[in-house]
Amino acid sequence: MNGWISTKERMPEHLKPVIVARIYEKGAPMKVEQGYLQPGGWWKVYGTNVKRVSYWMPMPEPPEEET
Repeated sequence: MNGWISTKERMPEHLKPVIVARIYEKGAPMKVEQGYLQPGGWWKVYGTNVKRVSYWMPMPEPPEEET
């Protein structure tokens, strides 16, 4: 998976926003969302605590604002 890091390989820093890919419900395609890893192993994704995240990647840099 291009740019994706498996949570089996390594985890991001705690409380640092990242992009996550997770299975929302069995049989459905993976969802791509923004979230962060909390101390204790739970992820916070859109205000909800979740346990199962399969992949993550760093957030992209924001665009430079033209002045």
